[in-house]
Parts: sequence; structure tokens; C-alpha cells
Amino acid sequence: MTAHHDKVQKYNQIKYTVAGIFLLLCCAFITLYLFENNMSDVRVTLNGTVYAKRTINETVGEFIEDNNIPFDDNFDYIDISLEENLKPESTNTFVIKTAVPVTLIYDGIEMQIMTYKSSIQEVLADNGVMLYEYDRIDKYNPDTEVASGMTLQIVRVTKDVEVIRSPIPYKVKVVENPTMGMNERNLLTEGEYGEHGLISEITFEDGVEIYRATILNKIIKPVIHEVIEMGTIPVMTIQGTNEIFLYSKVLTMTATAYTLDPAECGGKEPGDPAYGITKSGLPAEPGVIAVDPDIIPLFTRVYVETAQGTWLDYGMAVAGDTGNAIRGNIIDLFMWEKDDALNWGRRTVRVYFVYEK
Repeated sequence: MTAHHDKVQKYNQIKYTVAGIFLLLCCAFITLYLFENNMSDVRVTLNGTVYAKRTINETVGEFIEDNNIPFDDNFDYIDISLEENLKPESTNTFVIKTAVPVTLIYDGIEMQIMTYKSSIQEVLADNGVMLYEYDRIDKYNPDTEVASGMTLQIVRVTKDVEVIRSPIPYKVKVVENPTMGMNERNLLTEGEYGEHGLISEITFEDGVEIYRATILNKIIKPVIHEVIEMGTIPVMTIQGTNEIFLYSKVLTMTATAYTLDPAECGGKEPGDPAYGITKSGLPAEPGVIAVDPDIIPLFTRVYVETAQGTWLDYGMAVAGDTGNAIRGNIIDLFMWEKDDALNWGRRTVRVYFVYEK
């Protein structure tokens, strides 16, 4: 009895032990099953690198904190809410970009910023900085990838056009006219100023001129030079008057005087048809003088100017007579009165040959 009883008791102990172990295994399996079903798959892209992990965390924020992922919600970027619940039945994906320090300089402003933007262009847009047509970024371009510690200096580039119009003075050209007196002048062509145009494009960087390019450099209006016609014939002003005359040449001569005295007229007496008639056929009268035709041709108009003493000029005259004693640089001046002729005597005169147009 005793042996049988011991066998039964031992069997029962083994049975209960096996049942307990089985029960524990079942509980463990159930617990493990429930645990596995409550875990979530997470795939996070951190600054371009992908990390995958299973987690029992319930929210995105808990996952980031438990896994010591660097994230500052004041500056860094995440494309999902930190309060978002992780879904066990699917893969949870999100992106994190960590902000880096950047120095931004523009329009006289310098500021330190934190940014998670990928390109310089995105940083500028995020901070309300506009790039205009000619502006540039010192050392970089808008598509350059942002790096920690980078200095972004915006250079404002403007262009301006400068127009300079310069007058070109005209010259005065004098043309001699041998048929006009020296006192005469005619305007043949009126002078007009020309104009030179210089157009430059000026490039400024932050208000400072750095480059100048010539767009146009040419005469935009030709100059017209003034042409004046001036006479070359000498001009003489009659003594004591404002009257003038032109002359072709002047000779210094000796002048005597004669009257109608028969002794001075070849013995011709009044009543003689030839009395008082000169060689040229002109009547003898003041203004008719006797000349050497080889020096002064007959009918030549002259002006006799007194070259010495206080006598008035004899004045305008015509070469109308000749005389045996009138040879070379000698002329004889007709006068009505004998006393006047005697008072004249023999004088040096200047004889101007009047220019006949």
C-alpha cells in the first residue's frame, strides 16, 4: 500500500509540474504575441539619412526623445506633429531636418539665423529677402546647398545709364573775294554747333560704381563750319567825311597845279575851239588832272591825298589831260584861281587808283 501510494503521489506531482510549465508557456506566448502586436515600425529620415526601428512608443515625440534624436522644435523641421500617434499596423515615416547657424547680410543688415532650408534661395525666401534682376550672392549662387557657419552676403547690383551731350564748336573760315572791299563781308554759310553723344552703362554694387561700359560714343549731329566772304580790295576813307572808296593801288607822286592861263594851256586863248578842252576831250575843271598816260592811263579815276602840309586833299579826280612837262610820277592838278595854283606850288601827294567794279 505504501509503495503504491508513493507512486501515485509522485505521478501527480509530475503532472501538476508539467501543467504549470505549460500554463507559463502559454502565458508567455500570449504576452509575447500581445507585445509584438503593440510595437510600431518607424522609418525616419534625418538630414537625408534613413533610419528604421521598431518601437513601443505611442507618439512621434516619445520616439524622438527615447532614441535621443537631436531635435529643437524652435528651429528644426519635422513633417509630422510630435503628438501624432504611431500606428502599429503600418510603417510610420517622417522627415527631420536639423537647423544650422548661418550669417545673413543684406541692405546694411547683418543677422545670425538658424535654418533647416536646403538651398540659399530657400533661406532668402524664408527670411523675406528678395533678389532683384542683377543682384548676386557673394561667392555663391541661389542653388548652393546651405552649410553650417555659412555667410550669405547679398550684393545689390543696379545699373544706370548716363547720357552726356557735348557741343562741338564750329570754326569760322574766311574766304577772300578779290572783287569786294576790305570793309565788306558776306555770310556764305551760317555756322551751327555739332553735338557729340556719349552713353555709358554704369554698374553699381551696394551703391558703389564698379564698372562703366560705353554704349555709344559718336557724333550725333555734324558741325557746320561758318564761311565768311571778305573782300581784299583796300578801302580809303575820304578826309573829313565818312565816305569811303576802294582802290587798287596807291602811288606817291609830285603834284603841281595849273589853270586856264594860255601860258599853261599851250598858248590857247579864249575863243579858240580847243581852249579849255583837255587831251581826253573833257573840259578843264576842278577834278580833271594831267598825267603821264604811261603811269596813269587817261580816264582813270583817282583820289589825290595831300601827303604833306595842312592842305586839304585835292580829292576825287579823273586823268583827263597830258602835258609835255608831265612825265613819270608827276601830275598836274587843275584849279580855277591862279593864286590857288601858286599857293599849291609843288607838293608830295598820294594818288589812289579808284577801283572800278
